[in-house]
This record gives sequence, structure tokens and C-alpha cells, in this order.
Amino acid sequence: MLSEEDHTTWLEIDLGAIADNLRKLTAISGARVMAVVKANAYGHGLIRVAQTAVGAGAAWCGVARLEEALALRSAGIESPILVMGDTPAPRMGEAAEKDISITLFRPEQLPSLGTASKRTGKTLRVHVKVDTGMGRLGVPVDKALGLPPRSAIKCWRDRGRALHAFCPGG
Repeated sequence: MLSEEDHTTWLEIDLGAIADNLRKLTAISGARVMAVVKANAYGHGLIRVAQTAVGAGAAWCGVARLEEALALRSAGIESPILVMGDTPAPRMGEAAEKDISITLFRPEQLPSLGTASKRTGKTLRVHVKVDTGMGRLGVPVDKALGLPPRSAIKCWRDRGRALHAFCPGG
């Protein structure tokens, strides 16, 4: 077993620096900043980093999975939360009940949004992930342009679009 003296690497989390950096970024950009705290805030501690970020002015928290979003809600985080990963259809209602935004990756998910909305009596907040050519995740551009406008679908509220910029050969 290794003793403390044998460890030559360690990680120190300076929540003050996180808060200061967030305040500076918000001031410089003038934008509403999302603190991406997925994967346990990249090993820094989901709850404490999210609380620090929101306290320093983060408008949103971004997570990978619904479980992380639910943990933030349980910890008292009231700011908007976006699940950037896939939310399984049977769990979309949980997101609606806790006012958590989810990401739409496939047009085939639309019926599940309707089912979850009807079951909970709530409107789901949705970001549409658009695949601009990486072929990794998202609704293909041609299908994204053909999605019904939010005014035509009462079960979800379109919160925004997300994409990975793709530049072939560059």
C-alpha cells in the first residue's frame, strides 16, 4: 500500500477560483453562462462546483445524465438544468416534473415527449441537438429543419439548439 509520501500527484479544487473565473467570463462575454458539471464536475465534485457556479452567476448547469440533474435538484439547485446526454423515454416525465431540460437527438423521440407530457400534465423543455456532419450525435440538419415548430406541438417548449461545429478537411 502506498503511503502519503509516495504520492507525487494530487488534485486541489479552488472553489474561489472557479467562482472568480465564472464572474469574469460572465462580465467579459455579457452572456448567460452554463456551468457544465457533468461527470461529477469532471472529478471536482458535482454539488459543490454547481453550487459555487450558480452562486457566482451561472445561469444554467449542464449535466450528462438525468441522475446528475436529479442530484442537483435534491441539493437545492433551482437554476435551469440541461441534460446533454440521452434521456430514456420512460424517464422523460421525471425531467418534466423537476423542470429539467432534456436534449432531443432523434425525431423519433417526439412521441415520447408527448407521452411524458400527457402523463405528467407538464410541458417538457427541450434542446434539439443538430448533427452538422460529425455523424456522432444529433438530428441530421435536413430532419432538424423539418421538425414541427414549437407552436404546433404543445407538449414541449423549444429551449435552443446545440451542435458541434464541423468543417470537412479543416
